[in-house]
Amino acid sequence: MNHSADLEKKKREAIKRRKQREASIHGDNDQVQGENKSQKQYRGNSDYEVINTEDEFDEDIQSLYERDDEEAEDETSAHLIKAVGSTFQNEFQYEIQKVTNQQGFLQGVERKSDNSKLNKYKFLLSMDNTLCNRNDKIWLFWINHMECDTLEVCDQHITCWIKHVKHNEKFIISLIYAKCKEHLRRPLWEKLNHIYDMDSPWCTIGDFNVITSTEEKHGGMPYNMNKSLEFIDIIEACGCLMDIGYSGHHYTWCNQRSAYARVVKRLDRAMVNVKCLECMPQTTISHLLAVGSDNYALLMKMDVRIDQKFKYFKMLHCWTKNDNLKHIVQNSWEEEVLGDPMLKFHQNMRKLASTLSTWSKKEYSNVFSMVTDFEEQVKNARANVIQNYSEENRAKLHLINAQYIKYLKLEASILKQKIHL
Repeated sequence: MNHSADLEKKKREAIKRRKQREASIHGDNDQVQGENKSQKQYRGNSDYEVINTEDEFDEDIQSLYERDDEEAEDETSAHLIKAVGSTFQNEFQYEIQKVTNQQGFLQGVERKSDNSKLNKYKFLLSMDNTLCNRNDKIWLFWINHMECDTLEVCDQHITCWIKHVKHNEKFIISLIYAKCKEHLRRPLWEKLNHIYDMDSPWCTIGDFNVITSTEEKHGGMPYNMNKSLEFIDIIEACGCLMDIGYSGHHYTWCNQRSAYARVVKRLDRAMVNVKCLECMPQTTISHLLAVGSDNYALLMKMDVRIDQKFKYFKMLHCWTKNDNLKHIVQNSWEEEVLGDPMLKFHQNMRKLASTLSTWSKKEYSNVFSMVTDFEEQVKNARANVIQNYSEENRAKLHLINAQYIKYLKLEASILKQKIHL
């Protein structure tokens, strides 16, 4: 009887312990699930970094793997310090410092940041002022030679007035980092349309996260152009914003996958309106190498128009008799220039004019001064032949005389062209 009661008691205690263990396991699982849910909710707040949410997922615009944020930031920081640190101990030291000082501002790092990191990069880049948008996706740096008045700071763009203290030209610049999904970019398009209504010189540059044609994507599934219609519409609605083209690699983004899974796109660009192109016609874009990022960096150089007497380019008839002319023109025209057809033609003509001017100076120098110089050399050579006759001096006289006749013909050709004969 007692033995049976003991067995029943032990059985009840075993059942009780088993239930406690099961309750403990379920509690831990609930806690883990709660933490995972909280983490997913936290990550869902970013429309740029999450790879599996409905707002963000797109096979074409995601890397094969995601590195830890801190590791990625450390790598980016190391590359930036190496490239444009205060010591400038690299082969591009002079060019980087010169461009930074001339332009006065730099579109910055697309990483999560705080004020300490922002100030750190401001010091390393030798900048005087800094600004970031509310989700820390866009950083703006500028020196005191630039006047920067903020117009609007949003999660997808920073727009401000820019003016250099040595120039009277003032223009609007919008620095863009658009979200990945189509419907999330619509507020940005509305903002850009509002800026266009201000009817001022305007430049917009950055990562628009959308392409304008199928030629701007290579690899992956065929692109559905319906995703780009809203972007194309806003380009036309904003007074036909013009893509100013670029030099360098065609694509600006890569998903970092290998072989057949690799996808590249041109997601980054710079566009200007007519007024901006009129006051800064020498604006150019260069695609630099991608450092610590999936995107290539964009370097924009802007030269303000200076009101002065223009020296127009003129084609000289005497050039057509030079056998090297065709080769010079062909090489200049075949250099790759991308952008709108009319802009490509304009850039090619400017480049060709500059190339021919440089070639002419090297090939012919100053024709009129050369005629005077050779005339004096011929006189001296003749006097030398009379005083010290020899075959060597006689051959030297013939050689100098031939050059003198050559430049006399060139001078006559140029003078005839000037008086329209």
